[in-house]
Amino acid sequence: MSNPLSFCNLTQDENMNTWPLEIYDKNYKMAGTINISTQFIWREADPIPKKLNSKCYLELTILDGEWFSDADFLGQQDPYIQWQYGNETIKTSTKDDAGKKAEWNETFKLDNIRE
Repeated sequence: MSNPLSFCNLTQDENMNTWPLEIYDKNYKMAGTINISTQFIWREADPIPKKLNSKCYLELTILDGEWFSDADFLGQQDPYIQWQYGNETIKTSTKDDAGKKAEWNETFKLDNIRE
């Protein structure tokens, strides 16, 4: 599996799309996979341009994740997903004692989508 996300993929249409993504640990070793869904929301600007504008946004939903191993020695790991969007760090909630599988279904609104 390769990570299929690109700007073109994310803004190709206004349909809800689901994407599998590989996740890596801090040593760049593949640690598991997560599934996300995205939906591009087009909003017209004043005056109406033929390209993306500051009113457009992307809804990104972190669905679930699966890890190859449990990182905690005692108990089960407490996973979360964190990423950088522009200058902002975005993070899901922590799933206490989720172990190797976690489910979030958390939606984030990414504003100011531009070309």
